[in-house]
Amino acid sequence: TSKTAVDFVDDADDDTEGSDDLDDGDVVAAMRKRRKDTAKSLQSAVMAGDVQAVSRGTVAVRWEDSQLAREQRARAASAAHSKHHETVRDSQEAAKEELERESEKNKTLGKDPLGTLTVDDFDLREIEKNQAGQIEQAMIEMQEELQKAEAGAQEKLAKVVASRKESIEALIENMGGLEAMENTSNRKKSILPTNPNFDPILFLTLVHRNASYETLVGSLDRLSSKTDNQVQQLENLVRDNFPLFVKCAEGFDEFRSNSENDVGLSLNNRIDKLDGISESCAFQAKKSFRPLLDNTTQVRKVQSSIAVLQRVAPVLQAPVIMRQHLENRRYSEALKTYRRVLVVDESCKIDLLLRVRSQAEQGVREAQRELERRLAEEKVPVEELLDGVRDLGELLELDVPVLAHAADEEEKGEADGVYQIGDSVVHVRAHSPALACLLLQAAHFSNNVRKMVGEADEMTQKIFSGESLVKASHGDDEDGDDPGVVASSNVVTPKGGKGAGNQWKYDVLDARVFSTVKAVGMARSWLPRLLRVGQAAKEDEKRKAVRIGRRRGQPGEASLRAFEVILTHVAPALTRLMEHASFCALGSNTNRGGKEVVMTFGQNVNDSLRSLLRSPLPPTQSTKVGKELADLVEIIGLHSGEANALRPDAEETIVNLSPLEDCKTLGDAAVVTIEKRRCIYAFDVCARASSNRAAGSGKLDAEALLNCLRTLSQQLSRPEECALEVEKGCQLVMRRCCEALAGYVRDRGDDARLAAVSECADAISENIKAIVQEARLLTPNAEA
Repeated sequence: TSKTAVDFVDDADDDTEGSDDLDDGDVVAAMRKRRKDTAKSLQSAVMAGDVQAVSRGTVAVRWEDSQLAREQRARAASAAHSKHHETVRDSQEAAKEELERESEKNKTLGKDPLGTLTVDDFDLREIEKNQAGQIEQAMIEMQEELQKAEAGAQEKLAKVVASRKESIEALIENMGGLEAMENTSNRKKSILPTNPNFDPILFLTLVHRNASYETLVGSLDRLSSKTDNQVQQLENLVRDNFPLFVKCAEGFDEFRSNSENDVGLSLNNRIDKLDGISESCAFQAKKSFRPLLDNTTQVRKVQSSIAVLQRVAPVLQAPVIMRQHLENRRYSEALKTYRRVLVVDESCKIDLLLRVRSQAEQGVREAQRELERRLAEEKVPVEELLDGVRDLGELLELDVPVLAHAADEEEKGEADGVYQIGDSVVHVRAHSPALACLLLQAAHFSNNVRKMVGEADEMTQKIFSGESLVKASHGDDEDGDDPGVVASSNVVTPKGGKGAGNQWKYDVLDARVFSTVKAVGMARSWLPRLLRVGQAAKEDEKRKAVRIGRRRGQPGEASLRAFEVILTHVAPALTRLMEHASFCALGSNTNRGGKEVVMTFGQNVNDSLRSLLRSPLPPTQSTKVGKELADLVEIIGLHSGEANALRPDAEETIVNLSPLEDCKTLGDAAVVTIEKRRCIYAFDVCARASSNRAAGSGKLDAEALLNCLRTLSQQLSRPEECALEVEKGCQLVMRRCCEALAGYVRDRGDDARLAAVSECADAISENIKAIVQEARLLTPNAEA
């Protein structure tokens, strides 16, 4: 790379002076001649402006200044002027040379041009991509080195490092800043020798910023001697193998002459042979393809039929695809597939298409039956129920005709779409899908409530007859008896009798708690489910009213509404469920002539069992069922507004009570009763404990009353309803304590009396104020 274009041309002129003395077969002379032609091409490219001329004596520091790059550009410019190659061989050689040039470029970029860096993963292209990062790294290293020099009081080194840092900053400013260097599309300079914008200063800064001056000078010397050594080696190779080159050339000439003679001698024979082959082929073609040519019309008909079948293939495949969708419960996809068949109308006279439509209609009717059965199931998730309602509505809009035998079955009362759930019979096809789904789910809810009451009655009777609670609670799963039948059976005589102990009483009380929890769980799962289906039915009513343009009260509007289903089917069942939960939690005995709780089961059982069922629960169990009843009332309160929102717009009045209001009122009364009992139990226990301590040791335990009030404050959900019980309970505890203290000091001396007075004074000064503050939170007259 040390020779320039001018040097190369001058050397070529020098070589031409002594070339006349060599023989024509001298290979060295041929190479000199080629070198001369290359020099002329290079000179013409310089004159045309395709290659930049370089003065003699300069060193090539960029790829475009090297001899190899100038030769390649000269050849490319010559080929561009000619715009074509004379032979295919020339084109192949040109492509090969281009591939070699690209390979040479890749090798050049994969190693250090100066030869000082011998890292295995060295690649100039990676450094080119991260110019900004390399500059930043160099600046950081400079700054660290400068700080070290200043810290070590090395002024000379600090000046050198500062000057290098200023040079890099000037370079960054010259290139437009770090942001311009990060943008690869707008970079002004490059470090790649193959890039026309190659900048030596940037190259040395990024790649060899830590190299010494002696290392760089040695690298330039190696680059200068490398080209000279390559030319010398090439000339030595030719001289050493000159006889081999001559033999190869003679062999090539002899082979070319022999090939030309052979072609010339057998050309006519080959042409005659080809003519015979072509005539034989023509004869065999006429003989073989005559029947096919004669049946062209039939072939066209077959092709036309195949084309028609391909066009109607989606219609013909519709029944099979619908069957696959129905097996996988993809009803909406099945309906989309059925719509393809609607292009076949009744006036079509093609039996195949009519049969396809008949099978598709049969698939739609089967989908309708499956959707109706799915809406009638009680364990299907509510999301799938709503999807089924939507799919069934779309199916009914298709207006699929009913078969004749299906109409006959409907007249006999055996048609599809009629489901009996418990005592309710629902005609699904007499209502809209959403309303039918609501009726079916409401029937399931009512039937489950009846089953739950019957199971509770059966469980208590089994416990009374001698079975354990666990076995009695799982007895319904083992036998197939209907709980409703067991509930209405005659009185069961206990097998164990009184001699079996009182364990059955505890089991009956636990069974009441179990039934209460089960009732709350049923309300928690079923009430949101029914209201979501009811909302879907209400939306369907609105769409229907908009579509037919009618309103309630006009002729033709006599269908059942979703609100009426909630009012007549769901609300009574929910009320019965609340009565059942209240009876299990409270019993049916009330004090002070209050309204008696409805006894939902146990009317026909033994008097001992009936008495136990009607009695209140113990404090521990009463606390547990009280929380469950409070949760049940909260659930009903949360969904009461949603139930009232189903009321038709035309029925809105000034007072719009929710259909669940009576049920909520009943639940509130039950919760208040339980919480009042809880207060009574708590104060009674506190009074006994405090009076016993006062009577035994003469201590006034006001701390026990304070803890009792704090516990009730955390447990009571309706403290304002229990204000009277709280006041009387506090009075009871203090009165019992005072009576016990009076009994304690009655037969003792003055010391005991003074100690009792001291206890009362301490209680008044320390605990009474806290007791009053806690009582204010539980009573409505706190301000007073």
